[in-house]
Amino acid sequence: MATADHLYDVFLTQTSAHEISRLLEAHYERLPVGVLSIGLHTLARTALVLPASERKALAELPWFGKMMMRLGGMLSGATVTDVKGLTSILWALSCLEQAESPLLQGLVKRLLLLAQHGRVTSAQLLLATQALAKLKQLGGPIGQAVTSIVLPRLADLNAAHLGTLSRALVEGLGVQAEPLLRAVSTARLEEFTIEGSRTRAQLEGRADEPGYCETMLAHGSASLLIAFAMAQVAPPAASVEPLTQALSGMEARALGLQRAAELTWALQTLTSAEAKSVLVEQLLDGCEQAMRLQVEQIPPNELPSRLAELEKLGRPMQPALVLARERAAHLAESLSLDIERATNEAALLQLLTERPVSGFQLCTGLSKLARQVQLCPDPESWAASIVSRPEFAKILAKLHDFLPALDSGYLREALCALAELSVLDTRILTAFFEEIASRLHALTASDTAHCLWAFCTLGLAQAPAYPRMMRSLDKQLPSLHAKLVAQLIRAIVPLGRAAACARLLPRLVQALAAHEHAPLSFAELLATARLLCRRMPLAEPLLLQLRAHIVRELASEGEGSLAGSLSPEQISLALWLFVRHLPSLQQLSPHSPLLMMLPSLIEQLLLLVGDLDSISSEQLCDTMNVLARLKRPNTALLPRMLSQIEARLTRNQLRLAQVVVETAWALFELNGSLQGDLTERLLSEIDRRSRSEPTESLCDALRLLGSLPMRRPWPLLAPLGEQLCHVSTSGGVLVPQMLTEVIDGLARLRYDEPKLLDALESQLVRTLEQPEVLHEAQACTIIEALGALHYHGRSSTILTLLIERLHSVQQLLPHSAVALVHGLALLHVEPPAPLGIADIMRLMSASGLAIDPAEAGTLLWSLVQLGCAELAREAIRTLPVDIAETAQHADLHSLTLCLWSLLTLRCYEHRLTIAVLQAISQAASGVALPAQLCRIAECMLMLQLEAPPELGLVLPPLLCQKAQLAWQQVQLQVQSERAPQPLLEVSATLEALGLPHRVKVFNTYVIDALVPHDVTGGPTFAILLHAAKDYTSTGQLLGALQLKARLLQALGCVVIHIRHEEWNDQRTDEMRQRALRERLQPHMPGGLKAGQDNGSVAGAGAATSGAAQAALADPRAAMAAADPRSTDPRTMQ
Repeated sequence: MATADHLYDVFLTQTSAHEISRLLEAHYERLPVGVLSIGLHTLARTALVLPASERKALAELPWFGKMMMRLGGMLSGATVTDVKGLTSILWALSCLEQAESPLLQGLVKRLLLLAQHGRVTSAQLLLATQALAKLKQLGGPIGQAVTSIVLPRLADLNAAHLGTLSRALVEGLGVQAEPLLRAVSTARLEEFTIEGSRTRAQLEGRADEPGYCETMLAHGSASLLIAFAMAQVAPPAASVEPLTQALSGMEARALGLQRAAELTWALQTLTSAEAKSVLVEQLLDGCEQAMRLQVEQIPPNELPSRLAELEKLGRPMQPALVLARERAAHLAESLSLDIERATNEAALLQLLTERPVSGFQLCTGLSKLARQVQLCPDPESWAASIVSRPEFAKILAKLHDFLPALDSGYLREALCALAELSVLDTRILTAFFEEIASRLHALTASDTAHCLWAFCTLGLAQAPAYPRMMRSLDKQLPSLHAKLVAQLIRAIVPLGRAAACARLLPRLVQALAAHEHAPLSFAELLATARLLCRRMPLAEPLLLQLRAHIVRELASEGEGSLAGSLSPEQISLALWLFVRHLPSLQQLSPHSPLLMMLPSLIEQLLLLVGDLDSISSEQLCDTMNVLARLKRPNTALLPRMLSQIEARLTRNQLRLAQVVVETAWALFELNGSLQGDLTERLLSEIDRRSRSEPTESLCDALRLLGSLPMRRPWPLLAPLGEQLCHVSTSGGVLVPQMLTEVIDGLARLRYDEPKLLDALESQLVRTLEQPEVLHEAQACTIIEALGALHYHGRSSTILTLLIERLHSVQQLLPHSAVALVHGLALLHVEPPAPLGIADIMRLMSASGLAIDPAEAGTLLWSLVQLGCAELAREAIRTLPVDIAETAQHADLHSLTLCLWSLLTLRCYEHRLTIAVLQAISQAASGVALPAQLCRIAECMLMLQLEAPPELGLVLPPLLCQKAQLAWQQVQLQVQSERAPQPLLEVSATLEALGLPHRVKVFNTYVIDALVPHDVTGGPTFAILLHAAKDYTSTGQLLGALQLKARLLQALGCVVIHIRHEEWNDQRTDEMRQRALRERLQPHMPGGLKAGQDNGSVAGAGAATSGAAQAALADPRAAMAAADPRSTDPRTMQ
């Protein structure tokens, strides 16, 4: 074990603070006070070379506090040893920067008390004062106490000590130290003369030391002058010359930067320009030379940190700061020129890494780096190689530190550069999100749009700041430049339907279409249109812009019908865009001038399709798509294209997603089947590649198929589905976004193959087991997709897990909330709190974003279907004011859903009802799908039976005729279906009760069992049987069936609802008769009477097609024919 003497020797010779710390920790409990004091003193001395953070860490070790408490207890007396020890502890605390130490206050009080009793020597008092100054403890009472102790002892101190004490006390007391300064500069002024310094040196026994007197005078005079300047006190006139004269022996050019700056500042502060002596001028010149030399020697990389250090030291550093800032400005100008002249990425990286760049230079350099990378032949690969370098990590660290100080323009510029370089560093992107979210109120619309573009380009589909950014942009979209709007569209579309920013797409398209005076260039318009069409149709003004560009190009050069300067790629893409929009134009704008101009332009472009060898495989596929949509199997162009496809297939030049699968679909559309050599070869290729290509390629192919107007060619889907099923069951992982897109794609295709859905459910369960991996928007999209597939899961737990994932969310964007409610409506599920339908509506309101007409239609239909009429009415009350104006841009599916829902809720006078009715009337000739026509037919019934006639709400006659025919066909198909067993049993029970009736009667609706009034002696009974699928999870009848019952009641019928489950509970004929009698008896004034037995089985008494059409055209008359007394409408209770 080490002895105290041995440790004493070690402490005196050791130079490592960490080694001394280790020894003290091991032995402090047994060391005597002297050795322990020496150890502490040595620890403090050796720690001075360490960074401040390491010094503080040493003093915060648990043993250090215990050692200090032990040492303080050992020094509790008033002996010389005690005073030395206490002074040593104070000095050590100052070296270790322990201003917050709990020992400090008690230690200072003891030392001051000992000093007042004369137990502290002048040298110890000087040391203690310097320590207190370093600890910032000389302000207030402590500084005044030290001053009162020092004043009587001034005669004991030399010039250097007097100057040091004066400056230390001025730093703490400021102007309150003036008495001390006056005393030193008058009573002790002789100490600052040559004679006085020599006398003092003799008294101290140091007269023989070379330069001692000069050094003492220089240090003392300079410190005293600086103290006067800091206290803002003018020195006595008689003391100025001796003090400056004392500096004559000092070599000013040899001073350090800080000392030279302090002396310069003091001399400039205390002497006016007129009063400066030759000596003062010489001193100032020497100090300036010293400062310039020191500033020039600072390495460029260290200059910013040295500037920060000088600024922290305050006013005395102003002369040095001026010079340092001049050099910084010169270096910055030189660096900016170097960045501007950098010709390659390597040079830029070196400049941004090794040179002391400012925030704006770093942003400028990153922006230039991104531009240089984009000019490379393969920008993505080159950007990835740059971002992966260690130098780039250093650049990101610098950028992170600069972010709070950057102005909005440079913040945007840096973020856009990171987006172009595909930088996915979580730390820096999180910092950008936080910074932008805190500045949204100050950002311009352009800055916000650029930031949103950058985040979307980086593939960030969801982010907490997105709702606020979208709210900020929502009203300012028309002010954005067309090019920026197009960039936003191209960034948002690839993120998928579940992305938060996807809800901006309709408004972005409207904003882009409104830029008629500053339209996009032809190339940008083509690129934007191609990508956008994968998600939604182009607005008609954009199609008109595109047509105008093409017409100009066709008329620019050449002769005859083949005039023009269009490239083969532009021809193929233009054809693809125009042909893709023909059906939607025929539906929504049948009288549009554009619709009349497009066919001739399409034919002209088809003539321009010439050299197929020069176009890419994607463009070749586009042209095949065009022929398939136009139904042109006999065109002369087709054989050439098929030959080209076969050649490229042989050379393996066709990608799975957009070429092989889409080409197979085109051939299926052209031939009407999957027969043929090339088609079979493509099918074989799909089967082979689905097993060999990565999962991403399969997902792309599935997503593509979901966007095609398919006639369900399942052989195209089968190999893709089998491979996805294999991936899921073999432990493969689909990332959440990919999993969401796959399930959504299957829903769009209505591909409900059980084995694949079960495998995807297992994959989804594994994903949900990881907290917060699946985003709430993705969960909402998946629920809607499962609803479209009518898939509840193998054990009905998947829906519960998805809903539980949403329990913790604070808000839902409108498109996510609408998708969630729509999925629940399709699945007939109304979840309980804390995520009931009312809770979902509240979360949607919390986003602060309004819904558009398409979302409104889906939302209102879903709420009506779930029986949430009050919530639907509340949603209508909160619709944005301008929604009626934007209704004309909605698709027919959304318009018919919206009208049906509004009329079901009896919102006849709402502005949206009028607007939707007008929009449907304008597009009446385009309404052709049976589902849309059937909704129109029910709307006709509600307008006839329920709407106030004075409002004049009517639909176009031709549309009504089409709707009647479609309704009749659908209802007759329902009527022709085989009667279920419960209906046969109800019919038999009615016969047993002596009630003649008809089964499956089509009279406005298909009625399961109709008992006419002449049998009941009162009203007509419409008996409706409902299976379990006709009810929501809370046991409420679906909204569509509630409407059916309501309209039948409006026609005078008494509607009797019978659930299959309840009916099946009646096991015997007697139980069934009793149950049915109890349901019918209250509505029959005379009770049940035996009637003529003319009841029939299913299908008997069915209306003829003519009678059925008449029933819809005039439902009151049709029902009156069955029951002349049932013409008064009744409201369902």
